[in-house]
Amino acid sequence: MSLARLVVTAVRIEGRTKAEVSRDYGVSPRWVYELCRRFDSEGETGLEPRSRRPRSSPQRIAEALEDEIVELRKALADEGLDAGAHTIAYH
Repeated sequence: MSLARLVVTAVRIEGRTKAEVSRDYGVSPRWVYELCRRFDSEGETGLEPRSRRPRSSPQRIAEALEDEIVELRKALADEGLDAGAHTIAYH
């Protein structure tokens, strides 16, 4: 049994308080509240692990620019030149 299921079972079946469960299992009270909310809205599937990957990456450069940098880096390396960030910025 996963920790998430154990926590929700302790709250929903055993009737223990969320604060007590978080203290006894050494987890954040916020996580206990979130698990109970997800279990109430989604059932068992709400307890499955979720990706922690961000939905977007605002600092990411455009794919075309990334391809151009990679091509330039390969060309510089083939010529035996330094292919570091300063050299790429110069070219």
